[in-house]
Amino acid sequence: MRAGGRFAGDYRVTILNDTLPGILAMAKKDAEILVVGPTASMLPDCLFSKGVTMLGEIQVTKADELLDIISEGGSGYHFFGKYAEQNRSFVEDKA
Repeated sequence: MRAGGRFAGDYRVTILNDTLPGILAMAKKDAEILVVGPTASMLPDCLFSKGVTMLGEIQVTKADELLDIISEGGSGYHFFGKYAEQNRSFVEDKA
């Protein structure tokens, strides 16, 4: 979550453990809120309607190769652009 040009916190597995609604409720009115992770893009309209302004995810394009890199201790530097792509979704500006 980002507020006032600074990250307000690092919250993990918030969708899975049902803590995201409480975190969103603490956000300032005009906060820029970013949700990132494998479940972030499952229901974008739902998140956008709750005040989230941007979603981030990866799309795996070559699963076997990606798993090989990860099993060898690789990171995004080793697989983005080759075996997975970064995707971002933004809420439409309503102004």
